[in-house]
Amino acid sequence: MIPLDIPSMLSINDAIANIKNPYQQLFTIFTKLSDLLQMRLNGLITLSYNHSTVHLHFRENLSQGPQLPQAIHHHSMKLDQFTELLGGLPNTITSVSRQALFALLGKNVPSPRSGKKGYDEFILIPMLSAGELIGYFPLEIALNTLSRSDKNYLMNVANLVAISLRNVSAYHEMRMLKEEHEANLRMNNALVTINKSDIFYARLAEEISSFIGCDNVLVSFKQKSMLISSVVSIMKQKGSQFQVVPSAKSSSVAILLAREEFEKSRENSFIELYDADFDRICLQSSHFKQMKEKCGANSVMLFKYTSTDETELLLAISRNRDTALSEAKYFLQRQELITIPGVQFTSKSNPTWDEELSFFCSLLPQLYLVLSNYHAFESINSLKAKLEEEKTFLLSEINTSQNFQEIIGKSAAIKGALLKVEQVAPIDATVLLYGETGTGKELFARAIHNLSLRKEKAFIKVNCAALPAQLIESELFGHEKGSFTGAIERRIGRFELANGGTIFLDEIGELPLDLQVKLLRVLQEREFERIGGKTTLKADVRIIAATNRDLEKEVAHNRFRADLYFRLNVFPILVPPLRERKEDIPLLIRYFLEQYSKKIGKTVTTIKKNSLDDLSNYSWPGNIRELEHMVERALILSDGETIHFTGLISASEPTDIALHTSFKTMEEMEKEHIIQALRYTKGKVMGRNSAAELLGMNGKTLGSRMRKLGIKREVQFI
Repeated sequence: MIPLDIPSMLSINDAIANIKNPYQQLFTIFTKLSDLLQMRLNGLITLSYNHSTVHLHFRENLSQGPQLPQAIHHHSMKLDQFTELLGGLPNTITSVSRQALFALLGKNVPSPRSGKKGYDEFILIPMLSAGELIGYFPLEIALNTLSRSDKNYLMNVANLVAISLRNVSAYHEMRMLKEEHEANLRMNNALVTINKSDIFYARLAEEISSFIGCDNVLVSFKQKSMLISSVVSIMKQKGSQFQVVPSAKSSSVAILLAREEFEKSRENSFIELYDADFDRICLQSSHFKQMKEKCGANSVMLFKYTSTDETELLLAISRNRDTALSEAKYFLQRQELITIPGVQFTSKSNPTWDEELSFFCSLLPQLYLVLSNYHAFESINSLKAKLEEEKTFLLSEINTSQNFQEIIGKSAAIKGALLKVEQVAPIDATVLLYGETGTGKELFARAIHNLSLRKEKAFIKVNCAALPAQLIESELFGHEKGSFTGAIERRIGRFELANGGTIFLDEIGELPLDLQVKLLRVLQEREFERIGGKTTLKADVRIIAATNRDLEKEVAHNRFRADLYFRLNVFPILVPPLRERKEDIPLLIRYFLEQYSKKIGKTVTTIKKNSLDDLSNYSWPGNIRELEHMVERALILSDGETIHFTGLISASEPTDIALHTSFKTMEEMEKEHIIQALRYTKGKVMGRNSAAELLGMNGKTLGSRMRKLGIKREVQFI
């Protein structure tokens, strides 16, 4: 029979009501209930706050004598396992097999010694607070020996304990939330002002070690929204200082293995591998093997946090389990708070260590925010530096660029060329602009860029003829500091500046043969290296090349690589010379007059008609550039509102030799025209959408002309 002692019930209430430390409360409950019920209370079963886990706390004597040192052990199991054992979660007194209960905790967890022989079962007294089940306390007593009044008395005692447990649990929850807030703030303050990578990650490892104690921290941060993916390894050096070590391929392999462990175990945020599991992963990863041999690690703790935008933070923390507790200063501070005379908490069963791991898991969202902000600021600084470089470059481009900002003309020749611009601009195909000097090839390149999907990115111009041969490679691909004499700092090349945009290689025919090989690699592999650099950089760049040379002849004379020519000649566009678009001359003159009238401060309203006739009859070997300069010269010489070109045209008329060299023969022009038509139709000579249809010729006639002119379709166009 259970003694019905109301004063004793009041005494237990007084004893446990004011206790705020959950471990002190647990010990007091064991002691007081054993005295009250006149039987040894060996255990207490509590449900977690969210009812997902069952915690079993039990005690045992370590030695005999008047002062009996005691050990309190704490173990957990899944709620569904416990529910299955009981056949539900009853709110009335029930019984459970001692052997079955402790079998759920694993073979390494010993059942506490029974205070009485012959009791193979516990009776479980449910603890209810406001009708909610808090847990049970087990008693070694036969259920059939309890009267109805005994059961009511035990239920009242259990409910009294439940109220106290709930109050302490609420207080403990508030204290943990406060400590979590303070820890988040402390971690944020420790890391937020650091902008140097090595210092940032070393301090990060120190903060992590202050909670759980470790020798190596492997941090993987994979952010899809900003296309950031990094793996950083931080190792404890002599003097207990953490230092970033070069991240080898083994570090990435270790992260991949960590992801596989989470997939296999189906855990969401935390896994610890030790003993056989740690040996297994050391065989799979040279990184963990090195931690075992060099740092004496015997376990690895894996933490994972995934944000709402699918950004993943993954930590692989190597440590020695036997010494880690002594290095975790916040754990040691908590351990001091729960010291209870006569009670021993061993490291493997200490409840505060489980709490510490849970507490660290609660810090992962803040750790993610700190890393996310660090990478965001790092990206901003990188983009800012790149923008500064682009700004400096583009300012110099503006100062040296041509004055006109759009293509002027309505002639059939210019419309045909612009039609090709519209066709190729939306496609990321390489374009080769060819034509005489001064025809405005750069303007066509800008038009292609402005009509493309890359128009928001940089348009970078490189004049291959204006740069010394020894500097072209540095200009195109950049160089590292100290890579050659005079390389006092790292220089970003034009291809790197144009990343995501367009690069215009003017006068490509002037490029030295040795650099043609490197340019060919960029076209083929879309990658390059800075001079003196070891890192291969990707080139997401559209290439537009221009030349006033006949590259086919240059290839024939071994002055230009044939493979590079065919790579560049994906979509050729002929920029027509001014003599083939003379109807555009009045429009161009009017445009240049508007530009230079403002600059010179003169107003011109009319042009002499005979001057226009003279301009139309002129051959224009210098093309639009020559016309622009002639208009400026005429405007300077004009006295009133009428401008004339008397004396200017004759002075600029080229000699017969110059005229002879600037014109092609009719046969050359015809051959070039047919080749252009065949390229446009991809080598189709006859039929629908063929070169013959495009040229308005009979297919057989076209074939005959091709044989006469030596045009081989199978070589040129297939």
